Amino acid sequence: MDYNKVEFNDFLKKTEVSMQNIINVFTVELSHLKTNKADSSLVSNIKVCVYGSFLEINKIASVSILNSKTIEINPWDVKQLNNIEKAIFEANIGLTPINDGKAIRILIPFFSEEKRKETVKFMLKISENFKISIRNERKKVIEQLKKIEKNKIISEDEKKRFEIDIKKLVDKYVKRINDISICKEKEIMSI
Repeated sequence: MDYNKVEFNDFLKKTEVSMQNIINVFTVELSHLKTNKADSSLVSNIKVCVYGSFLEINKIASVSILNSKTIEINPWDVKQLNNIEKAIFEANIGLTPINDGKAIRILIPFFSEEKRKETVKFMLKISENFKISIRNERKKVIEQLKKIEKNKIISEDEKKRFEIDIKKLVDKYVKRINDISICKEKEIMSI
């Protein structure tokens, strides 16, 4: 019995969606790494206790970049300044908020070359973990292909062709992780 190529293509598309989701999580993870430049993503997702529930800063305030070294947070309700300030301190992300009674400013500290190299090293570990996640997707697909072949739904030749398609997909997403990592490394190492 011939395995339907359309079924495999659907299966391949689902696998690609899983890999794209891994890339999305990877880029979010990297956005939280501190660099020498102000970036709203450093504070936007910090949870603040507001009116008895926890909300992200970007849900209760505008977060803007004043210059390459300064983040400004303007809450829509000025009464929340102290709660935002407290949440930033408690987040323990190495940034010090300055509350002037109207807004909060955060000055991004200068990173020494040693600190930037440590950050790059950490980023590369994260990168490797996400590459492993991509490869694990391939592993799942290969196991399923083996079962399908064992049940005589596809031939060994078809299985090999499908494995080649999966390998191309894995290579594409591992390359994307590498490309994103190279850009992030340049950003971290820039002064």
